[in-house]
Amino acid sequence: MAASPLVVACARDHAALRTVLDVDGADWTGRSLVNLCSGRPDEARAFATWAGEHGIAYLDGAILT
Repeated sequence: MAASPLVVACARDHAALRTVLDVDGADWTGRSLVNLCSGRPDEARAFATWAGEHGIAYLDGAILT
C-alpha cells in the first residue's frame, strides 16, 4: 500500500481497516483511499475525519451483495 498513490480497501469494517492503516511510522500523506467496507454513516464520517488528519484524500463507499 505504501507504494501506491491510490489504495482501494475492502475490510470487514471501519475498525478493521483502521487497524491495518494506523501503524506506527506509516506516512499516508498525499495518498487517496477508497474504502469499500460496510458500516454506519457515523463510522464513515469518523473515518473521514481520521483520514483528513493523516493527509489522506478519502472516499467512502460500499460493495452491495
